[in-house]
Parts: sequence; C-alpha cells; structure tokens
Amino acid sequence: MEVKIVYCYPCGYIGIAQNLKKEIEKNVKKANVKLVKGEHGILDISVNDKLIFSKYKEGRFPEAKEIIEKVKE
Repeated sequence: MEVKIVYCYPCGYIGIAQNLKKEIEKNVKKANVKLVKGEHGILDISVNDKLIFSKYKEGRFPEAKEIIEKVKE
C-alpha cells in the first residue's frame, strides 16, 4: 500500500507531514509512506492514488488518528 503525503514546502508544512508519516508507519505496518513537496498551501493525502484527505476541501489540518483509520480501510 502506497501512502502519499503532498505538503506545502514554502508554508512549512513539512513538520506536519513528517509527523503524519511517522504515525502512519507506526500504526499501519503495510504502509509505504512517501512525502512529496508541493506548494500553494497543499496538504493532500492519498492511498494508492485515491485522495483520502485534502486540507483545501476540509478547511483544516488532519488529525493523525483520522488518517490512520482511513488508511486502514
């Protein structure tokens, strides 16, 4: 399973992305998590190329717990 976290590099979202990566890897052993630099305020998370969270759509940052649950589905 491939999990991709696209984060806004200029906005400094790398810390959020790294924390999500760490939590996903700790709780979902089969996950291969990749961090991808983006811009324009992006923070999108996808599993096998299916978008499961978008900061733009939700209007907020994700909680690690909710992402872990969506990854496990």
